[in-house]
Amino acid sequence: MALVHKAEAHDGMPASMQREPAQPYTQRMAHLIAVGNLAQAKVDSRRLLETESHNLHAIYTLGYLYCAQGNLLSGLNSWQDLVELLHDHEQLLYLQPQQLLFLQSFCGQLLQVCGEVNHLVTLQSNPELHHALCSMGYRTARTSMNLRNALGDPVVKEDPEVRFLERLKPYRDRSGRSRFHYRPPSPPALQVEPTNQGLGTLHRLGEMSRTQGVLALTTFEQALSSWDGACHQLSLAYLPQAEVVTQVVLKGALHLQAVGEPLLHPQLDQLITMAKAKGARVHLRTNAVLLADAAIRQRLLLAPPDTLQIAPDGTCAAEVDAIHGPGAWTRMLEGLTLLRQERNTLHLNDAMLITLVLDAHYEAGSPLLLESLANLVDRIEPAAVNYENATPKCREPFYQLNLLWDGTLIPCSKDINARMPLGSVQQQGVDMIWNGLTATDHAEDLLLNRLESHSQCHSCHDSHD
Repeated sequence: MALVHKAEAHDGMPASMQREPAQPYTQRMAHLIAVGNLAQAKVDSRRLLETESHNLHAIYTLGYLYCAQGNLLSGLNSWQDLVELLHDHEQLLYLQPQQLLFLQSFCGQLLQVCGEVNHLVTLQSNPELHHALCSMGYRTARTSMNLRNALGDPVVKEDPEVRFLERLKPYRDRSGRSRFHYRPPSPPALQVEPTNQGLGTLHRLGEMSRTQGVLALTTFEQALSSWDGACHQLSLAYLPQAEVVTQVVLKGALHLQAVGEPLLHPQLDQLITMAKAKGARVHLRTNAVLLADAAIRQRLLLAPPDTLQIAPDGTCAAEVDAIHGPGAWTRMLEGLTLLRQERNTLHLNDAMLITLVLDAHYEAGSPLLLESLANLVDRIEPAAVNYENATPKCREPFYQLNLLWDGTLIPCSKDINARMPLGSVQQQGVDMIWNGLTATDHAEDLLLNRLESHSQCHSCHDSHD
């Protein structure tokens, strides 16, 4: 429906919402934000909310300050009162024209932040929160279009409302509930195969028949330069003082992990350096057997990944030695011990976090593995995610692409023989393939459980109950 402004006061509307925003407050906040004094701006905003709990600009400013500090989810939580006002059409009818203009501008900003948070929530695998954010974005986009109509501002395809709705996909979950899923314009994560030589952490998926090789630096550069999700800036203008703009840096996740062992790549340090120069967070997963090699440890210390994820090929010496040969378990423990000592000596503790990944296949052997490695890592993290009914069990096509050593991009990390190629990074680039018809149709088919034409997905347990 189109909103029609009513000038008379409304008894049910809090007084702080009825009057025009106080210019001195917004001007002072704009000044504090411009000079980087966000802490004082927070103090002043909270103080104003103590006396005017429904003050539109104080509510907005507090959420904006959280976003400016990179905490987008807290920003959305702080904006909750404004969001509820947006969705209360009856109260919107009684706002002043300037307040309507402010809220309409706020809608666009809210959709920007909501889209970015959906990227983060997708990475964190929180399906209920992802759906809640999608629903918030959907309702906000519709309300914003109504506000535009009321203000005589036509909606065009470049507007944030239209762009958000284009990427929002409705579906029904396994319980029959209506749900939304948001697919961002660039994948928040890129999994890269440095090499398919050796036995990496994905070798358990089956026998690989592809030609072996190593990722060329030129191919990797083509991938990074065509992947906006690696690192981008969210520009947030402080409303209504639009000349004050905060740039929020948002980093994607680059995972060095494959059927082969990433530590075998002879230029691994250059791969990590290139990815971090692009702005991405780099996570390298290894079975850790090769850490006994001093040259390999030196490459890691010269260019430390943000996270070094240790995923052994077994829970005890017998299991690891059976795969990698006699003494492999001992070499793994010795190499990990030396790497941790060398990292600490070089004061790189904050530069490289060492974690132990507890894969589901460890099962009953996990306590034994923990006993052996708990003191050699900084943190223990589970690898498997419990995908609930609120989202498709297979979520890769909604947040990640996978780059093979020869430049082929595939939608599934379990497709070790590249039976579902989407294209090559040399010819099209990451984002072009991500937004191409083949990739988007595949994602939508998984969302709607149309797996007949995707034989590998149809036989995969991740795509089914």
